[in-house]
Amino acid sequence: MLLYSHTRLKTFEQCPLQYKLKYLDSIPEPVENIEVFLGKRVHEVLEQLYRTLEPEKPPRLKELLATYRAAWEEQWNSNVRIVRRDAARLYFSYGEKCIQHFYNTFVPFNQSATLHLEHRLEFPLDETGTRGIQGYADRISVRTDGVYEIHDYKTGRRALTQKDADSDRQLSLYEIGFRGFQPAAKKIELVWHCLGVGVTLRSHRTPGQRARIRQSAQELIDHIERQSQFPANKTRLCDWCAYRSICPAWTTHGTSRPWYWSSRSSSHESAAIKAPPHTDSHAIKTTQSTSRPWYWSWGSSAHESAAIEAPHYADSHPIRTTHGTSRPWYWSSGSSDRKSEGIEATHHTASHPIWYWLGRLSRKLYVWLTSTNRPR
Repeated sequence: MLLYSHTRLKTFEQCPLQYKLKYLDSIPEPVENIEVFLGKRVHEVLEQLYRTLEPEKPPRLKELLATYRAAWEEQWNSNVRIVRRDAARLYFSYGEKCIQHFYNTFVPFNQSATLHLEHRLEFPLDETGTRGIQGYADRISVRTDGVYEIHDYKTGRRALTQKDADSDRQLSLYEIGFRGFQPAAKKIELVWHCLGVGVTLRSHRTPGQRARIRQSAQELIDHIERQSQFPANKTRLCDWCAYRSICPAWTTHGTSRPWYWSSRSSSHESAAIKAPPHTDSHAIKTTQSTSRPWYWSWGSSAHESAAIEAPHYADSHPIRTTHGTSRPWYWSSGSSDRKSEGIEATHHTASHPIWYWLGRLSRKLYVWLTSTNRPR
């Protein structure tokens, strides 16, 4: 039986090339995004919570947070990549917040009896058994009223909507698999825990909905199996792709490094500039060759020598050209006939001293406010 998973199907829908590199070529992911690393650590804590739960003696919050901290420090390695400009400690604090939200909502954790944790489900999609689905349910439980629950923990910063829950494919497939495994389950409720915002969503599927989901999954697998070409799909999600450094959609002029960008100008096709090492995955674009990455020229034949240096505190961020403005984060070119033009820092660039220091202060304040060790 050819086995697929919801993640495998979703990967193809998002980017066929990523699907090919991961599942057909079996190329190991060279890096692990910190969002994935964070999610694993939070899932491990919640799994241990229910695996060791004593009905009359629930664990204390500080014990769960200590387990989380120990796992984070033990598993942290140099291959963890931070895409956002946030520091790693902010991600760590966000993971603590996820655990706190879940703990405060469900302590003493007696809403339902746990049947399975990280339970593997595998089932055929058709009667021939040639196509199948496999996956792991975070938690499966049963309430005192006989209703079964299939739980999924979400550590993303964006909360799902009820519409998202009602159309979710992953837990729908898990329900189909669990019904085959547990025929006595008459009523099943699907539960999503959006841990970052402390929101819990519930939904259920009718027999007709389950049949349509089964059919659509089978059709998608058949479509994938017929493919001979797997083009890259360039989207904002590329920032989180572990294969971006070898993706042709992000490489130009024979370089595999994603922070190189060639000029759009035909007269400067070979001009490319490398971002400093601390820019991580942020792209930097230029139209003139230069020996210093924080200098940017206009790319106009009449102004080839006109360039401006980004402030020292913004040298790790990309900047782009724009036109006439009086805002303080714009910088003029210094050219007499182009005085109205400037270079604008992108939205995440600290490009004026006061905003730079306020940004640093706000980050430190956030860490202090979310720290479990601060005075109460």
